Amino acid sequence: MLKRFFPILLLVCGLVVLVSAQKQGKPWTEWDAKEVKKTLDNSGWGQVQTETNTAEMFYTPTATASSGSTRGTAEGVTNQATSMNYHIRFLSAKPIREAFIRGIEIAQKKTG
Repeated sequence: MLKRFFPILLLVCGLVVLVSAQKQGKPWTEWDAKEVKKTLDNSGWGQVQTETNTAEMFYTPTATASSGSTRGTAEGVTNQATSMNYHIRFLSAKPIREAFIRGIEIAQKKTG
């Protein structure tokens, strides 16, 4: 009897500790802009992916118009790495929807 009771008691105590250790966050209606940004850009439901192009990182002289190459004439030569940020979010996740709505509410308070 004691051999069955002890593991069950240990399991129940462990569950009580885990449940009580959960952080009680404030409701999404009270979030500030920093918490909204953190939820949208750095959480389990939203991340920022940075893609870097290093092809233009080193100096290469641009060709003249007579050689037929138009590299550098249309978009310009940067001679540095260029980065593009992609915001990836699970819009079906409740915290993302809450953060999106709260961001709109904060923006409306600033303008109105």
